Amino acid sequence: MRARAPTTLRLLSLAAMAWLLLFSQGLWALADGNDVQADADLNYVFDIDALPQVFIKIPESEWNRLVSLYDRNYRNEEYVRADFYWVKGDEPTQEIKDVGVRVSGNTNRRRPQGGDISDIRPFNFKVDFNQFVDDDAHEFHDQKGIKFKAAGDDPTMIRGVFGLEFMHRFGVWTAPRASFARVQMEIDRGGDVIKRYLGVYRMVENLSKPYLTARFGKHNNDGDLWKGGMSPQTTRWGRPDFLPFADSGKAGEERIDANSWEQSYQPAYALGRAGKHDADEAERQLVAFIDSFDRLQGQAFVDWVRAHMDVSLFLKAMAADVALGQTDGYWVNTNNFNFYFDEDGVLYFIPMDYDNALGTTPPSLLDDSGRGNWREFTKLGNANVPLIGKLLGYPTFLDEYKGYLLALANDGLLDADRNRDIIRGYHRLIGPHVANPTGQYGSISDEPPWWGANPWYRVLGGDANTNFFRVKQRNLRDSLQPGATMDGARLYLRGLDGWDVKPALRFQPGDADRLYQVTADLDAGDYSFKVADADWSAATDFGAWPGSERLSLSIPYGLAQKARVSAVQNLNIRIPESGRYTFRLDTLDPAKPYLTVVRQARACEPDCKEARFKHVYFRGTPNGWQTTPMELVDDHLWRTQATFAETSDRPSRFKLDINGDWTYNFGDTDQACRTEPVCEGTAITRADNGGGSVSDIFVDQPGTYAITFNDDTYQYRFERLEDAGGGQ
Repeated sequence: MRARAPTTLRLLSLAAMAWLLLFSQGLWALADGNDVQADADLNYVFDIDALPQVFIKIPESEWNRLVSLYDRNYRNEEYVRADFYWVKGDEPTQEIKDVGVRVSGNTNRRRPQGGDISDIRPFNFKVDFNQFVDDDAHEFHDQKGIKFKAAGDDPTMIRGVFGLEFMHRFGVWTAPRASFARVQMEIDRGGDVIKRYLGVYRMVENLSKPYLTARFGKHNNDGDLWKGGMSPQTTRWGRPDFLPFADSGKAGEERIDANSWEQSYQPAYALGRAGKHDADEAERQLVAFIDSFDRLQGQAFVDWVRAHMDVSLFLKAMAADVALGQTDGYWVNTNNFNFYFDEDGVLYFIPMDYDNALGTTPPSLLDDSGRGNWREFTKLGNANVPLIGKLLGYPTFLDEYKGYLLALANDGLLDADRNRDIIRGYHRLIGPHVANPTGQYGSISDEPPWWGANPWYRVLGGDANTNFFRVKQRNLRDSLQPGATMDGARLYLRGLDGWDVKPALRFQPGDADRLYQVTADLDAGDYSFKVADADWSAATDFGAWPGSERLSLSIPYGLAQKARVSAVQNLNIRIPESGRYTFRLDTLDPAKPYLTVVRQARACEPDCKEARFKHVYFRGTPNGWQTTPMELVDDHLWRTQATFAETSDRPSRFKLDINGDWTYNFGDTDQACRTEPVCEGTAITRADNGGGSVSDIFVDQPGTYAITFNDDTYQYRFERLEDAGGGQ
């Protein structure tokens, strides 16, 4: 168990120390995966070896209201009153009166009945035990709610439970717990009860205060819980992709109109629970996180993200998603995930549903979930899922991620025989109970959904080419092993500074095996280039894939090889600001090396000031027209100090030179205030003056002056300092 101790311990008696030890192991505990697996209440409710019976008894009027709410707005989240009954083995029946029940789900929401009340059908629903009565009696083994999900399109009926249990076996401790239950609806018509057995459901832990307490302890369960997912309003608000966004409507508290989903508000990031913050503060925290994640580069980014995000947990979750072939999570579809900002502002990733895993491959999202590229496990492009895409651009995080994949491939979690036995155990438990009178989800078969792109995958049978676990394990082992050696030191960046070979742009061995890099000083602007050897050899001539030519900073890009792709294009990148940029080339796969472009952190980061120019030089009579660097003291504001002496011939004067070679300099033509102790004006160049000459800026009165220049507005100002001494 991980624990946080109070910051100061002073002059405590032995008794107080003993009490504090107990306190630190309880109230101050920060739970991890082992703690969650050991939680007695969670283990009782989500007992993977049991198949409890759940009876939902609803008055006819409330049932009709539930159906009406769905018909008015199928996204409705209003609750109706019901009674909850639980029977587990030979235990006495447990009941809770006056609970809340509502239809739940995203794209898999279903109408609870067919034509009339006698045709009750399997549908996803949520039980909220204290929706109507908030007291201790309206909790179920410390749970305030449970989600119940029908089998849906999964012929095996186990993918959702297997995926979440797999996450816990791999140590992704934020995943909700899950298990199976038999569900029966009972509609009370005033003494005449309609009983309808709906079959085997999966139960999923609800994300609420008990969930947070079980993971983070009572000291750290009052942060902000967000949900990221697709909705009918995705075209309006966009995806929960962690890209910067300008429209504040992309994040907020979801509001569902009872009569119309068009009138509802379903943002990409839905605030599920605000803790000590209000909703506006929670949104500002999210926006600030995304802004910093996008803006920071180099070591400043590495240090910041380690302090503000559980990166290891997230990378482990992404590795497990690849291993499971999860095609409806963050990486593939920006869907089915939550995240929690704890009370210290640290982000924790929470994976959710795994219906679309283990060979379930929607054709529009991925070609083959068993053989998908572990570095680009998406058709969206890594640049559009930066939470994983940017992290993989840094060798330290890439190596950690590869380590998790190797562990999954080699430590038994993907072993086909082991997983066959786990799934058979599930089927022995639920198999005799899946048949039901609704005609839906009444049988089990070892295959993916009918609409998937890879219908050959199996989880129980199959051979080396069709058993999902065997295919995935072999794919990871083979692709994580180094391919044929490529001498990256023979390669150059060609096109950044002309297309001929430049020795300064030759790749050099990096700080890891098969990693090469070169660093260049670049001005802001657009660049087009390739990676190639001196002879443009086809095997080492790398560029862009047709139709996908633009690189994004910090996002690895898999290069197209001329020997394999005839129409290789130039790579394009936009450099947003002048500075030093490192081009890293990972040659683990010599036929498709990955290139990552990262801006090197400036010494001032993360507190750098914005400026249009890299330098501004003061040049004038005080320094003999030499170049004195001005200091950037605020965004776009440069400052220096100079002492102007009396002259017998011409007045003292100066100009502002940008490059230090007079090719781009500022002066003035109209300076009415030159005799005043404070003078302000707008500096101009020859181009600003229609190509005509631009005068020096004159200072008629001797003395020491503070001189400032704004490189955004071109406003200059000089002010005499009465008591200043020294000068230049």
